[in-house]
Order: sequence, then structure tokens, then C-alpha cells
Amino acid sequence: LHPGENRLLAAAMKGTGAQVLHEDGLAMLIARTPPDPRRGLALIDPSFEVKADYDRLPKLIAAVHRKWPVGVILLWYPVLTSGQHAQMLEALEARNLPGALRHELRFPPARPGHGMVGSGLFAINAPWGLAEEAARLAAASRTAATSAPAMPVGTAASQVERTITIEEEPKAEAPAEEPKAEETKDKETQAKET
Repeated sequence: LHPGENRLLAAAMKGTGAQVLHEDGLAMLIARTPPDPRRGLALIDPSFEVKADYDRLPKLIAAVHRKWPVGVILLWYPVLTSGQHAQMLEALEARNLPGALRHELRFPPARPGHGMVGSGLFAINAPWGLAEEAARLAAASRTAATSAPAMPVGTAASQVERTITIEEEPKAEAPAEEPKAEETKDKETQAKET
């Protein structure tokens, strides 16, 4: 994390009780695993500006899992036209980690020649229901993509996301509140007086 970004993050988190450390997050993950209590989630969102991260992450995630077998580990990664992410995913899948789930969302490049064309999530010990929800979102994404007009190259990802609408189930109406005993007595008294 760049020093300026670290200062902004620390300022944004002030008063939340969160601890902001200016360290290598991947090294810190290994050093602080397993956490206490042992149940928890680690979100790994590397910059991928360091190209060695693609080779380093499968080994690191396997090491974290060995030290913390009950932990939910989520890795965010870019889907690239170069396919650079593919070897990393093959290495992760070859480790046969429990509860592994891979989900990707594709979108047009932000500008001509831009190499990122999607976003992915690789989960270890995926929480209950995540696979079903990912499948539902994938279906909604495919439906939106086939029913939406073609997106020209250069369409921002946020514009693509706006074309994906997920219908919520209708909310049940809240039950009417029972009248309080005092209100009931007042109404009875008024009825007797008239």
C-alpha cells in the first residue's frame, strides 16, 4: 500500500476500532494465521502490479489453509486478455482445497487495448449458500448480457453492472401491531360514555 493511501485508509477507519497496518499484506497474513478466534474470513486483494503474485499466491493460500483449515479464504483476481491469471487458477485448483469455488464475471474492456475483461473470486471453505448465490448471479448476468444492447468497447464496467438487475422477492408486510392495553381501555371508556 502506498504511504499516501495508507494515511487515507487510517483516517477513513478512525473511530471504527479497526487496526490499519502499513505492511506487506500477504506476509502479514501468513504471520497472523491462525487468528483467535479461529473462525473467520481472509480477503486477499493483491495489486497484481507485482507479476510474481500470480506464482506466489497458490503457494501462499495453501500455506494459510494448512495453518488455518477452518478459515474462509477469498481471493479476488482480474480476468485478463493475456490469460496471465489462468496458470494461477490451475495451480489453485490442482491443490484440491476443500470447499473451493471459482466465480467470474466478464465485461467489455474499459477502453481499446485494456487487458482487464472481468473479475474473479476464488474461495476456499466457501460459506454455505455461496455456490448457489454465485450460480444465481451468473444466470442473471447472462440474462442481462443477452437482453441488453451490445456494449461498445470502452464501456465502463460500472455501466455494464447497471444493466444487471436482480429482482428481489416481495417483502412480506409487517404484521399490524397489537393495540396497547391502555389504548384499548381508552376506546372502551369512550364507547361507554357515548
